Amino acid sequence: MALDLELGAESACRNTPRIISIRAPIRAACSSATIDLSQAQAQEPERVIQTAHLKDFIEVAFSADSRILVGAGKNWTKFWDVRTGKELRSLASGGHILFSRNGRVLAVSSQGRTELRDVHTGKVLHLLNGQAATFSPDDKMLATTAEKEITLWDVKTGRQRLTISI
Repeated sequence: MALDLELGAESACRNTPRIISIRAPIRAACSSATIDLSQAQAQEPERVIQTAHLKDFIEVAFSADSRILVGAGKNWTKFWDVRTGKELRSLASGGHILFSRNGRVLAVSSQGRTELRDVHTGKVLHLLNGQAATFSPDDKMLATTAEKEITLWDVKTGRQRLTISI
């Protein structure tokens, strides 16, 4: 299971490298303009992904198979191939990111809205209200949170299944 650490805008990888995601056996560390990928126990990175001007990292996450690395800032999301370091696609929306367990869907949440996107095409599948919290173990539902409620959404149809007031 991945360990993803959120980075606030003030601390987002500017001066000191930080480990921001671990999916055994790969570790991702962020510095000013790169993401360094290495084996979890290695001292030196095996691959450095150049991120150029992307200084406002919120977080990064690995796909379930560790083949794709996604990084997101406030207004952008980028996908990279872990083996080659090549950028696969760039999206003009950003925020907090969450992969489905099967790695096929990416939830991108910002300002109380969540986009469900196809990982392989980047296409928006559904727009949902609330901040993405977790996918169900079978990836059929996504739970979002908003103020005093939790909403369960059908991932395939985008339809609301249940709202729980808290």
